[in-house]
Amino acid sequence: MENIYDYSSSEDSDTDELPPVPELNIYSQNYSNQFDMSSIFVYIPWNPSLSVLNHLKSICNRTIKHVHTRNPGVGKKYNWNIVGAPSKGLDGRFSVTNNQLLRSHHITLFPNVRGESYKMKQYIENVSGSLSNMPIPASLVQEDSKEAERISNLNRILFQATSTKEGLQNKEKKYVSLNFEPKLSFYTSSTTNSIFIAGKVRLTPDSTIFFKNINQIIVDNIKLLDVTSEQSPIEQDYHISLILGELKGFETNRAEVGKLIRLMKELDFTNELENINISINSLRINEISSSRNSYEVPLNI
Repeated sequence: MENIYDYSSSEDSDTDELPPVPELNIYSQNYSNQFDMSSIFVYIPWNPSLSVLNHLKSICNRTIKHVHTRNPGVGKKYNWNIVGAPSKGLDGRFSVTNNQLLRSHHITLFPNVRGESYKMKQYIENVSGSLSNMPIPASLVQEDSKEAERISNLNRILFQATSTKEGLQNKEKKYVSLNFEPKLSFYTSSTTNSIFIAGKVRLTPDSTIFFKNINQIIVDNIKLLDVTSEQSPIEQDYHISLILGELKGFETNRAEVGKLIRLMKELDFTNELENINISINSLRINEISSSRNSYEVPLNI
């Protein structure tokens, strides 16, 4: 079972008692190998630009350095890995950093869904079709200005267009633009004793509609095909993990987790996080059965 606790520099609490925390679903490839069964995971991949990656790296390094400086005893108990950066090797008890999905930026959309393979094939077809045709609130759709600028410069160099407007016709890409909350979130895994530091997606009225529509498509097909969700999606949390901390030993305790939370509440990333755009143009469905398959679902933009 996975737990979550939010922290922010705007919160002031000196208590040693941690509040109750809701469940967090983390994608796992350790599903039971039952005959003719499949497990499905739906998520949004995020491929930030190099400049954004460098920005995120700065935030992550500052966080890790702060932990080591303020409480080296606790900091040294973990192998710290920045999401999107190459892993140093087989770190940690369960080496979550060697799970390719956990090492890439993504937004989990729903707990794993499981069922008989023939039902799950239909589930993938239904969900893919509905998601690719799902209306997107207009306020969330933006043009990829950097890609447009790159093409414009290339056109000028190659003399392929008499004007920027002509050269860019039908070439500008669009994406759904989301943003981070001005705070980080802290997650722990009781199964692996790993910790996850993440940026939470800001929910505006339109982005709430966006995620609600996705959720409804998934729920409707779970009911239609009589398949099973591994966890209840109540109070679904949308976030992108930025740092993975793998416990070097076998045990940690709630007091140490509390120390980490309080240390990170001392940091203020409000301006840095608010200025990052989460630009996406597709969803992805991963299937684990007798084989592993992945399906890209373009958004209707």
